[in-house]
Amino acid sequence: MLTADALSQSDLAAIARVRDAWLRAIHADDLAGLEAPTTDDFVVLPPNEKAQGRSEQRESHRARMSQFHTRLNMKSEEVLGGGIWAIERMSYTMELVPRASGPALSDSGNCLWTWQRQSDGSWKVARAIWNSDVPLAAAGSEADAAAIRRVADDYTVAINAGSVDGLAATVAPDIVVMPPDAPLVSGVAAVREWFKTQFVDPFRVNLTFTFTELDLHGDVAIAYGPFQLTLTPRDGSAAIRITGKYIDVYRRQPGASWKFSRVIFNSDAPAA
Repeated sequence: MLTADALSQSDLAAIARVRDAWLRAIHADDLAGLEAPTTDDFVVLPPNEKAQGRSEQRESHRARMSQFHTRLNMKSEEVLGGGIWAIERMSYTMELVPRASGPALSDSGNCLWTWQRQSDGSWKVARAIWNSDVPLAAAGSEADAAAIRRVADDYTVAINAGSVDGLAATVAPDIVVMPPDAPLVSGVAAVREWFKTQFVDPFRVNLTFTFTELDLHGDVAIAYGPFQLTLTPRDGSAAIRITGKYIDVYRRQPGASWKFSRVIFNSDAPAA
């Protein structure tokens, strides 16, 4: 029979210090600080997603940081174990505050962290899993359709205000825009620059569009319809008026929000 020494008070205090340092790192958007207390073979098991190693978790943190300020509180409910292993059960509350605009996303739930004592006596997290207390929205629900329409409205408001940050808040990390007569634009940073140079800098913009159809399929939604766009040059020359049509693809994001993922559009008028 194998036995292990129970966790000491110094072990519990050391685990609490590492956890507190990790929380400071998440509040400070400190990517290195978030990785520091994890083992080389660290695995995280997020709800409704595949398991992730350190590299995938790094990109997940990076994507979150690009769009949100994070406010996370964690309460240790119990720590069990002995020897080189400890299991900590915690409850949490979290708010994701958009960097651009819009209401914060709130969540609460429970998690388990598996701690491993290192050869130098320090403790690191080897495995992490959590579940939200908030029910997952049903696919195809009216709530999803309403959330998509809200993000479409936020997108329109941002474009018409010339707000690069506002536009960025409505698009997913994997955003791809396929404009007519131009190369595709991929990624949030590239879309920000494209919007600024092609629209904000040379024009005052007025965009309206409507959904002819909105179809939801699990975590993906597809919409198409007409749009009207007026571009008023900032140099005082005549306004350009365009009517056209689009197809937009939305994807459900962590926290059940929806973002633009693919955008393609073109004009109804014959090429000049």
